[in-house]
Amino acid sequence: MNLVNQILYPLITLFILLSILGYGLIFDSIFKIKIKILNLKNIVFIKGLIFSGSICILVNIFFPISNNISICIILFGIGIYFYYFLRDIDKKKEYFFLIFVIITSFIYSFYAGVNDDFDYHIKIIDNFKNSNLFAITHESRISYNPHWLFLNSIFTLNYLSSSLFAISAILYSILIYDFYKVFNETFKNKLAYTGIISFLTL
Repeated sequence: MNLVNQILYPLITLFILLSILGYGLIFDSIFKIKIKILNLKNIVFIKGLIFSGSICILVNIFFPISNNISICIILFGIGIYFYYFLRDIDKKKEYFFLIFVIITSFIYSFYAGVNDDFDYHIKIIDNFKNSNLFAITHESRISYNPHWLFLNSIFTLNYLSSSLFAISAILYSILIYDFYKVFNETFKNKLAYTGIISFLTL
């Protein structure tokens, strides 16, 4: 990541995080599906990915997931998040969670580097950003690929390369946060075995 991307990365990560959480919260409201397992954040985050991804699959039938569409998706999700934040969310705990995830995501992204498949992952993301589903060129290795890369195309902006790392880093960071939360809660409730497993997983 260059200097500009490094400086903007925490802000980009925050916007993407809030947006996906917003979609997770509205998913609960629409479908009345609430999985209360110690209020784990990753469950809300994953539901947000499922909901935003489903919407964008429908969009991508007709339009490419361009930067403008990505910005609209992100901003709409942020608006939903703040609607619930002002109504129901425990502000103090939420601030701690957001700061933890942003710092951990930055560290993770800064030291993670890129893998050997990065070049063709970029091509797949570019396919979704530049073409609708029926206009994608069918070539070896870059025609049909995991939904995860489609999700990356939704929350990636071409002119901010650091956004490529955002959702992977956020998912990893929330996982650490949730395991730490389980570790604390289980020891408070004298469920030492579960707490030890959470600690070893960390």
